Amino acid sequence: MERTESVVVQVALGYENGKIQEMQMIGWNLQGRQEIHEDGDDYEQLGYVSLHFTRSLSLKNPDKVKHIEAAYFSLPFPRAA
Repeated sequence: MERTESVVVQVALGYENGKIQEMQMIGWNLQGRQEIHEDGDDYEQLGYVSLHFTRSLSLKNPDKVKHIEAAYFSLPFPRAA
């Protein structure tokens, strides 16, 4: 059986596809998803998706991939125009 690592990421509903594509670029594979809805104020329902990703521990150049991943996720969030 292949050894894997996993991570769970939560994103707003409208950003789900973008996050999946982003994670796939650095070797993660979508394992599962769960929509979560919470009541907000009287006129709003808040929703987000919990995405579960896995990645093989036998990927090529794991240290390099993890270094690039850490650098990418440490970038500051862009400011709104």
